[in-house]
Amino acid sequence: LVCQSRIGSATISRLPILVDMPSLLERLSADLKDSMRAGDAVRRDEIRGLIAALKAEQQSKLTRALSKAGLILQGDNAVLSAEQQTQVDVLHSTSALSDDDQQAILIQRVKQHRQSIDEFVRGKRADLVEMEQAQLTVDEAYLPAQLNADAVDAAIASAISETGAAL
Repeated sequence: LVCQSRIGSATISRLPILVDMPSLLERLSADLKDSMRAGDAVRRDEIRGLIAALKAEQQSKLTRALSKAGLILQGDNAVLSAEQQTQVDVLHSTSALSDDDQQAILIQRVKQHRQSIDEFVRGKRADLVEMEQAQLTVDEAYLPAQLNADAVDAAIASAISETGAAL
């Protein structure tokens, strides 16, 4: 999409408007529905696990923020004042996981699958290796594309030539 403005008889084209990419959780939810329709149990179960991990971390982040603000009350007669309820609402609305937090959780799960695969290979459990590899494939589909060594070298060379830096 390109945003255009009209001033008098002249039309000014501006930079393209970036369309928001769906968050990881939104993509997972959509893919969960697709995998359920397709009957893909491995994909469905792994996506459910990813969603659960993301929601657990989000809840943990909210609990830490509430605890830090002294808004976790104990006992039967614990009632929040209107001001405290407002603080809770603000913290709840701002406790969403950042893209970096979501990626960190995803990377952690990928790392766990790789470690499990290594252990199952050592234990000669081909059935479990196959299952972990299938789950790892699902998780890796949500990781950002990784640059290969040639692309990194090209980016470094380009940056050096643009800035005029010396090696």
